[in-house]
Amino acid sequence: MFQNYLLIAWRTLKRDKLFAALNIIGLAIGIVACMLIYIYVQDELSFDAHHAKADRIYRVQAHYKFGDTQDDFGITPFPIMEALLKEYPDIESGVSLYQLGQTTLEYEGKPYIAEDGYNADTSFFRAFDFTFVKGDITALDEPDNIVIMQEMATRMFGDEEPIGKMVHAQHAHTEGGRRDR
Repeated sequence: MFQNYLLIAWRTLKRDKLFAALNIIGLAIGIVACMLIYIYVQDELSFDAHHAKADRIYRVQAHYKFGDTQDDFGITPFPIMEALLKEYPDIESGVSLYQLGQTTLEYEGKPYIAEDGYNADTSFFRAFDFTFVKGDITALDEPDNIVIMQEMATRMFGDEEPIGKMVHAQHAHTEGGRRDR
Protein backbone atom coordinates (compact mmCIF):
# COMPACT_ATOMS: atom_id res chain seq x y z
CA MET A 1 0.00 0.00 0.00
CA PHE A 2 2.83 2.39 0.87
CA GLN A 3 4.40 1.63 -2.51
CA ASN A 4 1.16 2.70 -4.18
CA TYR A 5 1.24 6.06 -2.35
CA LEU A 6 4.81 6.66 -3.49
CA LEU A 7 3.88 5.85 -7.10
CA ILE A 8 0.94 8.31 -7.05
CA ALA A 9 3.12 11.02 -5.48
CA TRP A 10 5.83 10.50 -8.11
CA ARG A 11 3.32 10.74 -10.99
CA THR A 12 1.83 13.94 -9.50
CA LEU A 13 5.29 15.47 -9.16
CA LYS A 14 6.09 14.71 -12.81
CA ARG A 15 2.73 15.90 -14.16
CA ASP A 16 2.15 19.14 -12.15
CA LYS A 17 5.63 20.47 -11.51
CA LEU A 18 4.58 24.00 -10.46
CA PHE A 19 1.90 22.71 -8.08
CA ALA A 20 4.31 20.16 -6.59
CA ALA A 21 7.08 22.78 -6.19
CA LEU A 22 4.70 25.14 -4.38
CA ASN A 23 3.60 22.36 -2.04
CA ILE A 24 7.17 21.30 -1.28
CA ILE A 25 8.32 24.90 -0.70
CA GLY A 26 5.32 25.55 1.56
CA LEU A 27 6.02 22.39 3.52
CA ALA A 28 9.71 23.32 3.91
CA ILE A 29 8.83 26.85 5.12
CA GLY A 30 6.31 25.41 7.59
CA ILE A 31 8.84 22.93 8.99
CA VAL A 32 11.52 25.63 9.34
CA ALA A 33 9.04 27.99 11.05
CA CYS A 34 8.04 25.26 13.52
CA MET A 35 11.69 24.48 14.28
CA LEU A 36 12.52 28.16 14.89
CA ILE A 37 9.51 28.60 17.17
CA TYR A 38 10.50 25.46 19.09
CA ILE A 39 14.10 26.68 19.51
CA TYR A 40 12.91 30.11 20.69
CA VAL A 41 10.45 28.68 23.21
CA GLN A 42 13.00 26.16 24.48
CA ASP A 43 15.56 28.96 25.00
CA GLU A 44 13.05 31.16 26.83
CA LEU A 45 11.95 28.35 29.13
CA SER A 46 15.50 27.24 29.94
CA PHE A 47 16.76 30.69 31.01
CA ASP A 48 18.16 30.41 34.55
CA ALA A 49 16.51 26.98 34.86
CA HIS A 50 19.64 25.47 36.40
CA HIS A 51 19.04 27.41 39.63
CA ALA A 52 17.00 25.66 42.34
CA LYS A 53 14.80 28.73 42.81
CA ALA A 54 14.35 29.36 39.07
CA ASP A 55 10.56 29.36 39.36
CA ARG A 56 10.84 32.30 41.80
CA ILE A 57 13.51 34.37 40.02
CA TYR A 58 12.37 37.39 38.04
CA ARG A 59 14.30 40.10 36.26
CA VAL A 60 13.33 43.74 36.58
CA GLN A 61 13.51 45.53 33.27
CA ALA A 62 13.12 49.22 32.54
CA HIS A 63 11.42 50.61 29.46
CA TYR A 64 13.49 53.44 28.00
CA LYS A 65 12.62 55.84 25.23
CA PHE A 66 15.43 57.59 23.34
CA GLY A 67 13.86 59.96 20.82
CA ASP A 68 11.83 57.77 18.49
CA THR A 69 13.51 54.55 19.68
CA GLN A 70 12.06 52.49 22.53
CA ASP A 71 13.71 49.51 24.16
CA ASP A 72 13.65 47.38 27.30
CA PHE A 73 16.83 46.87 29.31
CA GLY A 74 17.75 44.95 32.44
CA ILE A 75 19.09 48.24 33.76
CA THR A 76 17.23 50.04 36.51
CA PRO A 77 17.90 52.99 38.81
CA PHE A 78 19.89 52.26 41.99
CA PRO A 79 17.08 52.58 44.57
CA ILE A 80 14.62 50.33 42.73
CA MET A 81 15.39 47.15 44.70
CA GLU A 82 14.95 48.80 48.09
CA ALA A 83 11.66 50.37 46.90
CA LEU A 84 10.35 47.06 45.53
CA LEU A 85 11.17 45.21 48.75
CA LYS A 86 9.48 47.93 50.80
CA GLU A 87 6.34 48.31 48.64
CA TYR A 88 5.68 44.66 47.79
CA PRO A 89 5.75 42.29 50.79
CA ASP A 90 5.39 39.25 48.48
CA ILE A 91 8.96 39.75 47.27
CA GLU A 92 11.17 37.51 49.41
CA SER A 93 14.49 39.14 48.56
CA GLY A 94 16.27 40.99 45.81
CA VAL A 95 19.67 41.00 44.21
CA SER A 96 21.35 44.01 42.69
CA LEU A 97 24.05 43.63 40.06
CA TYR A 98 26.17 46.30 38.47
CA GLN A 99 28.04 45.33 35.32
CA LEU A 100 31.60 46.58 35.50
CA GLY A 101 32.74 45.25 32.14
CA GLN A 102 36.42 44.51 31.64
CA THR A 103 38.13 44.47 35.01
CA THR A 104 41.81 44.38 35.86
CA LEU A 105 42.69 42.38 38.95
CA GLU A 106 46.15 42.98 40.36
CA TYR A 107 47.91 40.52 42.63
CA GLU A 108 51.48 41.09 43.84
CA GLY A 109 51.95 43.82 41.23
CA LYS A 110 50.94 41.64 38.28
CA PRO A 111 47.75 42.53 36.35
CA TYR A 112 45.17 39.95 35.26
CA ILE A 113 42.32 40.86 32.90
CA ALA A 114 38.77 39.60 33.59
CA GLU A 115 36.50 40.21 30.59
CA ASP A 116 33.29 40.59 32.61
CA GLY A 117 33.25 41.93 36.12
CA TYR A 118 30.14 42.47 38.22
CA ASN A 119 29.44 44.16 41.50
CA ALA A 120 26.85 42.12 43.42
CA ASP A 121 25.23 42.58 46.79
CA THR A 122 25.39 40.08 49.64
CA SER A 123 22.24 38.18 48.66
CA PHE A 124 23.51 37.11 45.22
CA PHE A 125 24.61 33.59 46.20
CA ARG A 126 21.47 33.06 48.29
CA ALA A 127 19.30 33.59 45.19
CA PHE A 128 21.46 31.90 42.55
CA ASP A 129 23.08 28.48 42.80
CA PHE A 130 26.75 28.32 41.97
CA THR A 131 29.24 25.67 43.01
CA PHE A 132 32.16 26.92 45.07
CA VAL A 133 35.54 25.24 44.80
CA LYS A 134 36.69 27.19 47.86
CA GLY A 135 34.52 29.21 50.23
CA ASP A 136 30.72 29.28 50.43
CA ILE A 137 27.65 31.46 49.88
CA THR A 138 28.78 33.88 52.61
CA ALA A 139 31.68 35.00 50.39
CA LEU A 140 30.16 38.43 49.72
CA ASP A 141 28.90 39.06 53.27
CA GLU A 142 32.01 41.02 54.27
CA PRO A 143 32.91 44.34 52.60
CA ASP A 144 35.68 44.34 49.97
CA ASN A 145 35.40 40.60 49.24
CA ILE A 146 35.48 39.23 45.71
CA VAL A 147 34.56 35.91 44.12
CA ILE A 148 36.53 34.77 41.08
CA MET A 149 36.17 31.86 38.72
CA GLN A 150 38.44 28.84 39.17
CA GLU A 151 40.30 29.54 35.91
CA MET A 152 41.16 33.08 37.09
CA ALA A 153 42.20 31.82 40.54
CA THR A 154 44.55 29.30 38.93
CA ARG A 155 46.09 32.00 36.69
CA MET A 156 46.56 34.40 39.59
CA PHE A 157 47.50 32.15 42.49
CA GLY A 158 48.66 28.89 40.92
CA ASP A 159 48.60 26.27 43.70
CA GLU A 160 48.41 28.86 46.51
CA GLU A 161 45.34 29.14 48.73
CA PRO A 162 43.34 32.06 47.22
CA ILE A 163 41.17 32.80 50.26
CA GLY A 164 42.45 35.75 52.27
CA LYS A 165 44.74 37.14 49.56
CA MET A 166 44.77 40.88 48.83
CA VAL A 167 43.69 41.63 45.25
CA HIS A 168 43.22 45.12 43.84
CA ALA A 169 40.53 45.63 41.20
CA GLN A 170 40.16 48.37 38.61
CA HIS A 171 37.49 48.44 35.97
CA ALA A 172 37.14 50.38 32.76
CA HIS A 173 33.93 52.42 32.55
CA THR A 174 31.46 50.70 30.28
CA GLU A 175 28.00 51.32 28.93
CA GLY A 176 25.51 49.68 31.19
CA GLY A 177 24.45 49.99 34.73
CA ARG A 178 22.95 48.33 37.68
CA ARG A 179 20.98 45.16 37.05
CA ASP A 180 18.36 44.22 39.57
CA ARG A 181 16.98 40.70 39.85
